[in-house]
Amino acid sequence: MINRTDLIAFKKKHGLTYRALGELLSGLSHKVLQNWVAGVNDPPVYLDRALNDVERELDARKKKK
Repeated sequence: MINRTDLIAFKKKHGLTYRALGELLSGLSHKVLQNWVAGVNDPPVYLDRALNDVERELDARKKKK
């Protein structure tokens, strides 16, 4: 299960804002992401898989350039 530290690291690794990451996560609100990082709410169990999908998409975009 992913935690808030993992989420921050993922965002930094890929140079994403909360808004950009939210858009990559099927239009998730940047406020939801900020709440997860702030500890207001726990990230859902499926977030780990969703971030893996986002990472593959970002890697594919880099290879096309």
